[in-house]
Amino acid sequence: MPVKRISPFVWALVATLLVVAGGVSPVVVAADGVEVRAVDHTGSGVVATENGRTYVASWRPSTVSVAVAADGGDYEVCLRTDLDDGSTMQLGCEPLGAGANATGDQRVDFEFETWPANATGDRTVTAVVRPGGGEPVAQASHGVTVLAPAGDADGDGLGNRDELDRGTDVLVADTDTDGVPDGEEVNRYETDPTSTDTDGDDLSDGVEINEQGATRPRRTPTATASTTVRR
Repeated sequence: MPVKRISPFVWALVATLLVVAGGVSPVVVAADGVEVRAVDHTGSGVVATENGRTYVASWRPSTVSVAVAADGGDYEVCLRTDLDDGSTMQLGCEPLGAGANATGDQRVDFEFETWPANATGDRTVTAVVRPGGGEPVAQASHGVTVLAPAGDADGDGLGNRDELDRGTDVLVADTDTDGVPDGEEVNRYETDPTSTDTDGDDLSDGVEINEQGATRPRRTPTATASTTVRR
């Protein structure tokens, strides 16, 4: 089946829509006989998916998998992302299938040991299909937030890398919901940000710190109203 070309005007309109809908997954444009059906992000670098947006740790390995349906032809799939200055960065290109005349549903994988350091933050990752280096005939995109290791996505005072190494939630400021932000638990009070009661005295860290003024609740048992004082 001959491939229907999409005019430059339509591609310009598509680009505008992709910017507006960057957080919606996926945005798809297809020509007759060719369609990008999915753009998926997997691997240990994917730390969360929320409201159609994928959160990726830039320093961890991840894979972007592009699913394409084609009725036949010689195609390549290219992956790109937007940058802060309005330009785009090409992340790679791979042939579709084992060679020419790709037919049916196929996947192309783009593997990253680390994500480009200058492409962190909120991004739109776009997969583009073109025949033999020609004009694009189909594309799809999805929203990605790429986390820098030294960044602080949830603003709790604990860096993104530190959060993942400790097992805390990189998108939740108070992982154990005890009333003390993760960063303060680690850097100030030396309590466990994944445990509501670090010292096991049946008082939550939040109660000891916020209500009883404990400065080292992990080290010193905190007196309670039921404590018996012996003289």
